[in-house]
Amino acid sequence: MYKSLFPDFRHAYEPDGLTVDEFDAFGLTVRTFRQFSGSYQELVALVRDCMLPNLDMPVTRWAAAFTTKAQR
Repeated sequence: MYKSLFPDFRHAYEPDGLTVDEFDAFGLTVRTFRQFSGSYQELVALVRDCMLPNLDMPVTRWAAAFTTKAQR
C-alpha cells in the first residue's frame, strides 16, 4: 500500500532503494537537516541575546526575566 502512495518513502525505506551517494541530496534528508539546523541556530541566537543583549534593541519581557538588575 505505501509503495504506491509514498514513492519517496519507498525510495528511502527499501534496502536497495537509496544509495549512500544519494543520501545527502535526497529531498527529505535535506528538509530534515535544514529544520534541525534552523532550530539550532534559533536557540544559539536566543542564548546569545540573553548573555549579550543588543543595547540598540528594546529588551523583551522574556529576556528581561533573565537579566540581573545590574545589567538593566
